[in-house]
Amino acid sequence: MRQGITQRILTSLLVVGCFAVLAWLSGRLVGDGAGQVALYTVIGLVLTLLGVAAITGLNLAADPHVLRTWGYGAVWDAVVRGFLVVIPFTVMALLAELAYEWLAAQAFVQASIMTSGAAAGAELMRQAGRKTRYLIVSVIVAFVFSGVWAVFTYAFQKVAG
Repeated sequence: MRQGITQRILTSLLVVGCFAVLAWLSGRLVGDGAGQVALYTVIGLVLTLLGVAAITGLNLAADPHVLRTWGYGAVWDAVVRGFLVVIPFTVMALLAELAYEWLAAQAFVQASIMTSGAAAGAELMRQAGRKTRYLIVSVIVAFVFSGVWAVFTYAFQKVAG
């Protein structure tokens, strides 16, 4: 159940790196110039960290008795392992945007957030005895996270445009 600190850091960096790529791809469409794309990417990374932290924290709050024994780090590990589902979405988005010139990065961002949230909930369920509350909490938070990202993109485009 518990990962070593090195593995925890590497897994977290991989997830954050994938979201950085997705944010950069989306930022290329909504930003004007390298500065705006960089700003969009940084804000996207902050949203990613807040989203993963929210899923972790709210799952801890949903079942404090069981999850308290694990600690925040172990729950973070499970959530981040669920978020590894973002890797194929990142590869597909890179291929779509850079090889085929399809403007699809934002769709991949939304799909990866929702799928990763469900996978994070499933990972917590697997580790904690199949309690569906983890899946429900994770999917609800992922839905909100996805909506916040969409609103952020819209607002950024309006301000930058």
